[in-house]
Amino acid sequence: MCLRFNKGNPLARATEDENRRNADIDKMLRKDKKAQAKNVKILLLGAGESGKSTILKQMRLIYTEGFGLHERKEVRQVIFANMIVAFKIIGEEMRDLGMNYELEKSAKCEEILSLAEDIGIDDPFPQDCLPAMKVLWADPAVQKTIQRGNEFALHDNIG
Repeated sequence: MCLRFNKGNPLARATEDENRRNADIDKMLRKDKKAQAKNVKILLLGAGESGKSTILKQMRLIYTEGFGLHERKEVRQVIFANMIVAFKIIGEEMRDLGMNYELEKSAKCEEILSLAEDIGIDDPFPQDCLPAMKVLWADPAVQKTIQRGNEFALHDNIG
């Protein structure tokens, strides 16, 4: 049996709704294609710690609306954790290099930071950590260790 598709055949007739839906889909496809043509994709290549993420963040700040409150809170947590880790690394390296703190308060401040726990997204910065970090930062032995940071795994942004 052979079906002929002509105007008299109900299988061949597209309803108005189907035609309108088809036209809407075509319109959305054209719109999406036009929007996609405006997108620019960039491949950032480089060694670790070479600034790829920094470039991406700068472009986001310049060409978009920047970072939302939630993202800023998340980065705040990371910064706090990085600061604690950095001071722990500096203390360990000082001992490995046979150096001692030059300020009397520094050893106690290192102990305060060693007991610091990660902060939550809405937690305040621990009140005892900032003064401890300031004391350690002012210690000449810490500064000498930071100057030798290329000899061990200390991030460039610490010094």
